[in-house]
Amino acid sequence: MSTNELLNLLREIQENEKEAERLYSRYLEELRDEEIVKALRHILDEETRHVRLASEAVSLVKHGSAYLKIRNSLADFSESATCFVSSGIESYTRNSLAMLEHLINERGMRCVYVAVNRPSTSLAEVYRREDIDTEAITFIDCSTVEIGQPGITVVSPENLTDISMAIARHAERHPSKGFVYFDTVSALYIYHPSNMVERFIHNLIPRLKAVPIGLIMVIIEEEVEQRVRAVLTAFSDIKIAF
Repeated sequence: MSTNELLNLLREIQENEKEAERLYSRYLEELRDEEIVKALRHILDEETRHVRLASEAVSLVKHGSAYLKIRNSLADFSESATCFVSSGIESYTRNSLAMLEHLINERGMRCVYVAVNRPSTSLAEVYRREDIDTEAITFIDCSTVEIGQPGITVVSPENLTDISMAIARHAERHPSKGFVYFDTVSALYIYHPSNMVERFIHNLIPRLKAVPIGLIMVIIEEEVEQRVRAVLTAFSDIKIAF
């Protein structure tokens, strides 16, 4: 069996499990008998676990060892955690996809996505194609080219105060099983001196912990100096280096 055939098979299994999960959820809305409801809730819990396992199998085939590293590294990631991710430019897109699949599709978390690296409409198209649940993503676009797009908050990358306010505003709408995904923090160093970016992040972290909502900061290694990586690492609870 080829990789594509295996992936298609696993996706079919995944969709069947999701359909079963939806079916039991609908039954629970209609039934009133306590014993039957109790039994169906147990079955629903099992179906939810099956959906997660099927999603993990899909991700493992798609991303290989990078997925295992991400899953293990993010095991302790929660609404009160800050995670720093350092990735080479060649593996950046693959690693981002794997992280979002794991946190959104498998763990059911909602995402406030700060798009600095690429326009959010382009990102959303890629994520839909990769079967990432884009309904769980709210975009803040700092790429400066999305003006006028409905449903997208546009902020200039040159205005750190406005970025912070936009993040805080959206974060407060998604507490509990939510996280802010900042791609890529390293791009901010193009627009600002190092000390300004680091002060911005230093002030942002406690603000998000108070909500609480998690934070993932991604840098592309080729874009920053070793000193910057050391500073951002010191700010974080979890570190992942690819």
